[in-house]
Amino acid sequence: MLSSEVGPLLVALHPLLPSNGRGPANGTAIFAQMVRPLWWQKLTSHRDFTVTAYAFQREKVPPEARLAVDLLQGTAPTIPEHYRVRSIGLSHNLAQRGVTLIAAPDRLAAYTLLRDIDRQPMLLLRIESPRHLWQQAELTLRLWLVVTAMVGTVFIAGTLTAIDWLVLSRLSRLQQQVQELLRGQRQRLGNHGTDEIAQLARTIDTMREALSYRQDSQQQTEEALRLSEVKFATAFQVSPNAIALVREDGYLAEVNASFRELTGHERDEWLEASPLAFSFLPRSSRVRLVRAFRQNPSLSNVELEVRCPSGELKTVIFAAEPIQIENVKYLLCVANDISDRKQAELETQLLLSLSEAIGRSPDFDGALTQALQQIGHTTGWSYGEVWTPTADLGGLECNDARYVHQTGLTAEALSAIESFRYFSEGMTLSRDEGLFGWVWSQARPYWLPDLHLATGDTLLLRRDLAIAAGFSSCFCVPVFAAHLGHEAIGDLPSVPLAIFCFFLRGLHPQEERRLELVCQVAAQLGTALKQKQTEAELRALFATMDDAILTFDAQGYCLKVAPTAAAAGWATAWTGKSLREIFGWQYEQQFIGYIWQALNAHHPLKVEYALALGDRQVWYAATISPLADDTVLWIARDITDLKQTAEALRTAKNAAEVANRAKSEFLANMSHELRTPLNAILGFAQLLGSDNQPGQDWQESLNIINRSGEHLLELIDDVLEMAKIEAGKVSLNESECNLHAMLDTLREMLRLRAESKNLKLQFYRARNVPPFVKLDGVKLRQVIINLLGNAIKFTHGGSVSLRVRCLAEAPPYCRLLFEVEDTGAGIAHTELGQIFDAFVQSESGRKSGEGTGLGLPIGRRFARMMGGDLTAESIPDRGSIFRLHVYVQTVAPPAQAPAALPPPLPQASTLRILLVEDNPDDEALTLRALKRHAFAKQIVVVRDGAEALEYLFGSGPYVHRDLSINPHLILLDLKLPKIDGFEVLRRVRNDERTCYTPVVVLTTSDEESDRMQSYHLCANSYVRKPVDFNQFAEAIGQISLYWLLLNETIGVHTVAGLVVVLSGIMLANGVLNLRRMLFAPAPRT
Repeated sequence: MLSSEVGPLLVALHPLLPSNGRGPANGTAIFAQMVRPLWWQKLTSHRDFTVTAYAFQREKVPPEARLAVDLLQGTAPTIPEHYRVRSIGLSHNLAQRGVTLIAAPDRLAAYTLLRDIDRQPMLLLRIESPRHLWQQAELTLRLWLVVTAMVGTVFIAGTLTAIDWLVLSRLSRLQQQVQELLRGQRQRLGNHGTDEIAQLARTIDTMREALSYRQDSQQQTEEALRLSEVKFATAFQVSPNAIALVREDGYLAEVNASFRELTGHERDEWLEASPLAFSFLPRSSRVRLVRAFRQNPSLSNVELEVRCPSGELKTVIFAAEPIQIENVKYLLCVANDISDRKQAELETQLLLSLSEAIGRSPDFDGALTQALQQIGHTTGWSYGEVWTPTADLGGLECNDARYVHQTGLTAEALSAIESFRYFSEGMTLSRDEGLFGWVWSQARPYWLPDLHLATGDTLLLRRDLAIAAGFSSCFCVPVFAAHLGHEAIGDLPSVPLAIFCFFLRGLHPQEERRLELVCQVAAQLGTALKQKQTEAELRALFATMDDAILTFDAQGYCLKVAPTAAAAGWATAWTGKSLREIFGWQYEQQFIGYIWQALNAHHPLKVEYALALGDRQVWYAATISPLADDTVLWIARDITDLKQTAEALRTAKNAAEVANRAKSEFLANMSHELRTPLNAILGFAQLLGSDNQPGQDWQESLNIINRSGEHLLELIDDVLEMAKIEAGKVSLNESECNLHAMLDTLREMLRLRAESKNLKLQFYRARNVPPFVKLDGVKLRQVIINLLGNAIKFTHGGSVSLRVRCLAEAPPYCRLLFEVEDTGAGIAHTELGQIFDAFVQSESGRKSGEGTGLGLPIGRRFARMMGGDLTAESIPDRGSIFRLHVYVQTVAPPAQAPAALPPPLPQASTLRILLVEDNPDDEALTLRALKRHAFAKQIVVVRDGAEALEYLFGSGPYVHRDLSINPHLILLDLKLPKIDGFEVLRRVRNDERTCYTPVVVLTTSDEESDRMQSYHLCANSYVRKPVDFNQFAEAIGQISLYWLLLNETIGVHTVAGLVVVLSGIMLANGVLNLRRMLFAPAPRT
């Protein structure tokens, strides 16, 4: 700041070049600015201060200034004592800003350096002031410090008191509650307010709640952890996978049950085992596992083989994972047994390859070769061959299919195998011979692990050759069309499609699994082979078929044409075309209609249609069968020739059918009309023949009449029986029958007739013939009687034999064979094929002049109705054999139920008889026969069924009849007016007053159904008209003797009367057999 003439001037210097340290240098910029006078006045008004500026030259300044310069530049080490200022407010070392020195006893001087822009000293500024000013300031400062200290002390004391009251006490309580909280007490702190401590208390409360919740959660977590450990331990033990914990030293820490089962060792054995934890693995698996562990201790999906205690190798999927349990490192190892899955995969793969190979084969033999090759490649067995059944199914022959595994074989070994193969070519064995016969009969595989164990040639016929070829084991497996096991076809076991035979040169560790694989494949291979065999058979069949076989969809497009002979030349051309393109538009709608009819009906549709092919019309018969919801199978056959032949025969057939039907219907309806007059003729002839008064010629004539009438009746019976068969009115009436008793009866009945011709009648019955059977006994009896009667009739010397045996049994059914053999004239071979035709007789029959030629045709019809047949063999002049086959059902013997006691029978002279007969002639004949034998006094005759019921039950004209006097015997005709005999019989049996009254049915009907219905309604006897009075008397006698044996109240006169009656009737004809009558079975009630 300079004073100038014009006023105060503020000068500023700014060196442009570095200074030389002695003030401004050349190149220094000088700036000046006038200062307002007011500012200058204020500055100069302070008289206590003196400001002096010196150029920065040490030589030109006062001595104290030099000291200040040295102090400011740092060249003076200390301040001399007489210059030092002692004050609490001033510093004596201000080298960077300034320095204060004692200029005089009462004055102080302050020095500072003004530097240029380059931080070089430029000016020394000196400010001098009185010393008392500094002392006043120092006292003021000391006073301020004392006051401040006192105020601070009071403030601190108050503050500490407030802090103790407001903070420390509450903090102490808070500390105590926190300690209680730490000891487990969870009460709230209870601090209220809005300050920081209350907020802290609330925060601690929040922390307490959080801590409490955390403790509860920790307890729950610990409980869950404990349960999880229990679950893990349980899952560890019951897991189906083998699990083991391995320590770092190689010892097993724990194993589960599946692991023990897989390895075959107990837990203690494993825990005490050596560090070789994987010693149960084969060497190859251990090497593979060690290599995998070196790459990565965490393993997954490693496939290994494990050897079981039995020596069997199993395939497992192995996984391992390092884990830590309580800071201890373990290796968790898991193994999953996939042996079954691998076996199934291998089986599936082999089946697929077999199916593809068989599908590519052109025929059945090629399919066998492909199957053998595939099995051999899969198993690696040394040699394989196939044996197939012979054409007659009586044995096995070696097929051309062969397989030789040549890998690793020497030339010498191949030569030995070739010799074995050469020996087997063309070899044929019976079905029960050697190893193959055993496999066939047992229908199961056979494994021979050591050929040396085969005993002789009974088990393996080629054992020595096989051993010489280097084979050590043999395996045979049958292939069936279906898995039939031991199911039988007839009396023979199931026939296999083929038997595969394999020979092995050594055993592999997995041989049992290979055997099981081949067995499983063989069980399913039969379907594919059978399909290939069926395809070959179908191709051969199609080649000979004259039918056209096509497949159409619902829209009428041809999907496929079978290669039949009828489709030769156009099978390929029609495939994929529509009905319009094949047959033309005029047939399209008709044929599509046929297709939809078959699809909607869901069953085959048979149609006939005509196609115009060229200039002729061709007729076809087609069967359209639905194959799927929109596909049908169309089978068509050319029936043009059949149509023409049928049209030519239709007219003649219609005429013949009309005539034949009329004849059959006429004959079937003539039974009643023909038998009615014959009954009177034969009846009176028998009565006259029993009268001894006429002469011998009259008696002989009557005998001739009687025989002629019986012969006429036999002829009519045969004709009517044949007519009923042709009219379809004959049916089986099966019932339980005592076969043994029937045969005994037939022998007794025909014995006298055979003895009259000096013939030996022989009956042979096998032990396996059942005694009680269910069949139509009447028809069987009729056929056997006819066969035996013919044999006796046409045999003039020797014997007639009947042999009965059971051929086959399938309980409860069996097939019986009746053989009737004679030593007669025999039948010529040219006539054997005609004797079963109606109205045809052999030469012997024609010479005899007897019979109608209907017995054998009727017998064959009856045999076929019973499920069998009737055949014949004969050698002229040596005899004939007739064989009757029938199927019967065996039944248990009937239970013998006690019979109810009927009322006692009176004497013959007082026997009351009710005769129900509508024909006067039959009535007169019956009355005359009864009167002649002391039954004349008590006979009542009624004309129809209604009158019979009125008489029995006291109604109508008989309302006043004493009902306590009922008839002892009812003779009932079935063909009655108003109410027929069946209804009369039913009402008689349903009424307690007449339920025990014996009833003998008299009828002209020859229907078996009438006889069965009569017995079903509990008739006591059934007698056909014309009445054979021997049979009639026997029926009454059986009833009378039955009562005689059951009632002790019958007197001796009754017995005598019955004997007289029976003797008078039966002795004249020589057929009395009192023993048979006395012990005959009871009548049906």
